[in-house]
Amino acid sequence: MVKGQTKSGFKYSVNEQVFGSYDYAKIVKKINDAKKITDPEKVGLLNAELTVTVTELVLGPEQAEALEEHVRSLSENGLVTMQAMSEEVNEIQMQVGEKIGEKNSQSSSATLKTTKKH
Repeated sequence: MVKGQTKSGFKYSVNEQVFGSYDYAKIVKKINDAKKITDPEKVGLLNAELTVTVTELVLGPEQAEALEEHVRSLSENGLVTMQAMSEEVNEIQMQVGEKIGEKNSQSSSATLKTTKKH
């Protein structure tokens, strides 16, 4: 598990294995495919669907709901905007990616040190 906190103060715990899953890969593919769409209305709808899907996959249903309420609490009108949710989820993904990279780097360094001793 990777734990962290967004700039806005949302604390999360994420199973890092999600990022190596086929489910996550399918969402990334859909995001990349959406970049090829030129109709703004279709892009907006697809982005909304993908934001909800990736939020629930990465955080799980309970934390996804907690994030929604967190974003709502920061809103002036009590509405949860897609932009605000996207920003929070993107920040979480970036932070988790960095932490996974750090773990992998440390693991590789430890393996190299062990290999050199033999």
